Amino acid sequence: MTITALLCCHESEPPSGYDSVIRQITQDWPQLLQQGEFRNIDVFTEGEADSLSFEYQEPATGFRALITCSIAREPFEQTEELLPQSPLWPAAEPFNHQHAMHVIVTIDDVTHLNTANAADGPTAGNTPRLAVLLSQMLVSIGALFRSAFAMMWFGADHLVPMDLFTTMAKQALPHPMTEVWVLLNGDSDGKTAIGYTQGMTEFNIPEVEVVHGAPDINAALSALQEATTVLLFAGGVNIPTSHTADGVAVETPEFRYGFEYCPTVFGDSQMVLRLTEISPV
Repeated sequence: MTITALLCCHESEPPSGYDSVIRQITQDWPQLLQQGEFRNIDVFTEGEADSLSFEYQEPATGFRALITCSIAREPFEQTEELLPQSPLWPAAEPFNHQHAMHVIVTIDDVTHLNTANAADGPTAGNTPRLAVLLSQMLVSIGALFRSAFAMMWFGADHLVPMDLFTTMAKQALPHPMTEVWVLLNGDSDGKTAIGYTQGMTEFNIPEVEVVHGAPDINAALSALQEATTVLLFAGGVNIPTSHTADGVAVETPEFRYGFEYCPTVFGDSQMVLRLTEISPV
């Protein structure tokens, strides 16, 4: 299991070494060092691409992840097409599409490489944990690149201002950063409103849809965010093998969320989880 995000930087900056990265992580996220430990893997430079790899492991849980940070000294080419679909990017704030470099940060779940777990393979249930760790690494690595101004989360494929992302991360983590990890879309035909996600499949969860009985996109998006957050908190669900109105249910201490596993309303072959119920427990 691998998840990836990147940072866009105005200027071409020198790479930070392992010791500098760990110092910044310790300052930003001291609880990581209380729960686990980091280990340097490899540092190398090949042409104009700089890369740093290190590992994080929690002995008590067995969780183990490989973190790789790679610098590409050129603009990330897709920003012009991603900007219009980026709801967290302020409309009045210009985007520097000619930025000097971007930094790709990738996290691989290598828990299964532990001797006791070697036969299990990557664990889908670890994906929200990986997303939390990736968000933490982005904040700390971004702090070391002073000209970092934007973050892009692969899967959701939208751009977030770096200062906003950092603020949201420090307020939310270790809880899900739903608006960052998943793109929440809304549309209306004048009679009903539809909310739908992009990026849930990165968590091994089908995309989620909400069909609202009135043309209120904000209401559909609010229900969509609530349902999506519940699914992320649950760390995934057991998905039926075929279309079923019984679908999937997730319960919190306060509410029960029901989902139908069905074809998307957009008429293609994609199967989604459509919210059908929010009721008190």
